[in-house]
Amino acid sequence: MKILFFILLTLSHPNAIRYLENTNRKYMLVPYTTKFIDNLNLNSFGNLSAGSTVALNALHIACELNHENIIFIGQDLAYGKDGKTHAGGYYYEDDELNDIKEKTIAYGGNEEILTSATWNVFRLTIQNYIAQKKDFKFYNATECGARIEGTIEKPFKECCEEFLDENLIKPFEKPSPLDKNTQDDLLLQSYKVIDDNLEFCDGFIREFEFYFENLIQIENKIQTLTAFKDKKELIIKSINDLDIYKTKLDEYCKTFLYEFIRPFLQQFEFNLARIYVLNPKNEEEWLSKNITWIKDHVFLFEVLIANIKLLKEEIENNINPLKEELAKRNLKAN
Repeated sequence: MKILFFILLTLSHPNAIRYLENTNRKYMLVPYTTKFIDNLNLNSFGNLSAGSTVALNALHIACELNHENIIFIGQDLAYGKDGKTHAGGYYYEDDELNDIKEKTIAYGGNEEILTSATWNVFRLTIQNYIAQKKDFKFYNATECGARIEGTIEKPFKECCEEFLDENLIKPFEKPSPLDKNTQDDLLLQSYKVIDDNLEFCDGFIREFEFYFENLIQIENKIQTLTAFKDKKELIIKSINDLDIYKTKLDEYCKTFLYEFIRPFLQQFEFNLARIYVLNPKNEEEWLSKNITWIKDHVFLFEVLIANIKLLKEEIENNINPLKEELAKRNLKAN
């Protein structure tokens, strides 16, 4: 009996791992490409960067394993003439039926067909990936749905007859196990990088807690002032300070921390645009606009600090297995 081997992204839900282990399945975890993972410098062990869907990652793996002929099946990515998909009856069906409809070229190229905005993005992602892979042949054997540019449309039966050989030899070399010294070096290297990242988190927290406290003090002082001139002077000073703080934040955005604070920064920019377009017509409206501007930055810094603290806590919790392995091998990190 052939053994099925499951390949999962490290981002997979913990329950997926539990189900596999509870049924004695073989599996491996592959990291998704991030700055945090890149810093570990373990690229020779592989990663998956094609996307977060099963089909895209399967496509990426097939190319990494140098399969010359890659067959797509079941990738209709469109609605049938009855308005339904091959995936009818599953949990998110109603959500997809309510998705925005778009037109695209149908399989065969003779007509247009309705697809959803989500499927269209997925199809374009596949097409862009295929366009970069010149040494492979891609076949779309779905026989319906949307056309995937860059693939050769061919019935599944013909693909099987042409490419599937019962005596197929898969020339996969079995990787040699690493010797103990190499293993030890990699373990120590990984621990140092992660430990440095923890210190980096501490640096961010200290720096932005300082900025946060400064803004809180300014915000409180503004409330104690009565003259518009005094309030305006303090507000302008605080906004100038904010420009310095945001320059510092831009520097952090070039590091692995950006992966963890990006969603909050994007939402913050949307909120800030709403304030920026306000056109105050008097002193009261000017104060309201600029105090709101400061308050939003105070809230942003508070959210960022809280989330980097959570990140640090998660790293500390999940570094324990590595610490235990180092202790078992009598290795001490510098």
